[in-house]
Amino acid sequence: MNEACVEKFAPRATKFLGVREINGRHWKMHSIVYGERGFDASRFEDGLMKAVRDVPKADEKKGRPDAGFVILHQGKNAEYVVVCWWDRENEMPVCVWVRDEKAWRAARDGESFC
Repeated sequence: MNEACVEKFAPRATKFLGVREINGRHWKMHSIVYGERGFDASRFEDGLMKAVRDVPKADEKKGRPDAGFVILHQGKNAEYVVVCWWDRENEMPVCVWVRDEKAWRAARDGESFC
């Protein structure tokens, strides 16, 4: 059995970090932290900028309002930037970027946030 699958669930520290304007959109920012570590926002800035650059521009006529949310997740074995926005009136696309021991990159097939 995969070692990552045997750990019992434990609550994680979460925090609302406020609203931030990036690339002409307003994002509600949230953090999640695995374990006892404190949240380190500086570790996420590069990944956040990479993740939001490919999000389509807000366009009310296309049902894409100037609103979305971001989760900055300090996980057990990696860090994640999860970007979510509304599109086509009632859909929520999700963009995930991962930082492992090397650098920030788009999530690969089968990778997601936890």
